[in-house]
Amino acid sequence: MLRQLHEQEQTHNIPVILVTAYSDLDSVQRAWGLQVIDYERKPIRVAELKQRLGKYLDAAPSKA
Repeated sequence: MLRQLHEQEQTHNIPVILVTAYSDLDSVQRAWGLQVIDYERKPIRVAELKQRLGKYLDAAPSKA
């Protein structure tokens, strides 16, 4: 699915935070190879996820 997002002109710039139960090194390396902006392992810690999302939302360009 990530490859398809990156192959499409209209979606190739959408930032992706991958949330997964996989934590082995191979899975993590494959995720970074698919150009995710962050990688969160399950179980999700809400406070940490909010912090990560906030970092990216604060850095996003304003559309105003």
